[in-house]
Amino acid sequence: MTNEIHFKRLVIAAYRLPFKFSKTKKGYKAVQNSGGLVSAMLSLSENFKKSNNQVTNSKIVWSGIGDNLPDNISSKKFDNEFFDIAPVNIPQHLNDLFYGGFCNDLIWPLFHYFPSYSVFNTNYFQAYKEANLKFCDEIVKIIKPGDFVWVHDYQLMLLPEMIRNKIPDATIGFFLHIPFPSFEIFRLMPRLWREAIITGILGPIL
Repeated sequence: MTNEIHFKRLVIAAYRLPFKFSKTKKGYKAVQNSGGLVSAMLSLSENFKKSNNQVTNSKIVWSGIGDNLPDNISSKKFDNEFFDIAPVNIPQHLNDLFYGGFCNDLIWPLFHYFPSYSVFNTNYFQAYKEANLKFCDEIVKIIKPGDFVWVHDYQLMLLPEMIRNKIPDATIGFFLHIPFPSFEIFRLMPRLWREAIITGILGPIL
């Protein structure tokens, strides 16, 4: 068994950046928050350093929303030992409909088998698509040949297909951190929405 890794960089897409930021003279110092995902990625970063494939010894790239960061801040303005950081800017009014609405008022209760608490709002789904597209627009700017793009969780279920449409030969993975419901529950969503979610998740293999 070896630690050989067969891709050049790992690019993570997750809703929120797992960092606390402090302003410095050159930009921002990014300090990791505690949590299962970031701990796992730190362990993976160490494996990168031990890999016998020298091209994998670069930092992991993490893309997501950064709390209390200026809009459109350059990814070059962050200092962190293990990660390169690619922030995504989602305007507050859009985030309210995307994250507070579609993600938390519909997907979260529905996928946990509480359909009576689910709110079916067309504006929520439109915001969900727009927010996933904003993630896509930022991520395709940083993807390089040989990268592995790893998309995380229910906030970004449309993103794999969007990336695939922009970069057909990209290597993409998706991991859902919550249960995926049975068809009897999933079919409560409008057909257009559920088809978009299925094709979105299956973007890596279609």
